[in-house]
Amino acid sequence: MSYEVLKVLFSGLHDKYRAFDLNNDGVITIAEFRAVVEGMVGEPCPDDEWAVFINKVDYNNSGTVEFDEFLYALFLWFADDDYSSPNEAETEEKDEVDDAFQLLKTLFQRLDGNRDGAITANEFAQCLKQLVMTKHPGSAVTPTHTRATPPPTATMITTTSASSTSSASALAASSSSTTSTNPDISKQRVQSLVRRAAPQQKSHTLTFKQYLYAVYLFVTE
Repeated sequence: MSYEVLKVLFSGLHDKYRAFDLNNDGVITIAEFRAVVEGMVGEPCPDDEWAVFINKVDYNNSGTVEFDEFLYALFLWFADDDYSSPNEAETEEKDEVDDAFQLLKTLFQRLDGNRDGAITANEFAQCLKQLVMTKHPGSAVTPTHTRATPPPTATMITTTSASSTSSASALAASSSSTTSTNPDISKQRVQSLVRRAAPQQKSHTLTFKQYLYAVYLFVTE
């Protein structure tokens, strides 16, 4: 999974995130998030399942879903081993995004040597270098995983990603013949990404959720 493919897969996510703001007040409440999810799924989400899911997503207990939390909601569907997918028919489109999140998860786990659930800015820089050097899907890091039961967002995620996965597949196929300028992985750039993804942390480290957001910033800006 290359940097170029991640860039395509992540493009447009912020616009889709804003679609959850039903009253256009600039804030996505838990109630709005649930209403859109249930509308897409086509049935109510059981309260106990929703409570478990939203406790994972709204990790700062703000009562709203910020964009970085929205990214983590996507990860829970595509890559979290706590869940297993009951539907193996929707393979190609969902596998593309699944592999992207699995790659990011694998890189994080390899860099988190002391298993404290966080990586340093230097380790994050190593991750970005690995992403940029990976020119073909699976060429440098082959994530291994088992499929997961979707949280109540299964249909939401399919809708979110379906429009970009075909473009990502085409881009992956042609990336070996395309020459592009490498993105900025300077020390200043990395430090800026870390500060933006974890503004409250003085230690300049990233938890996994913050790391996902920092990678998103890196590939989309």
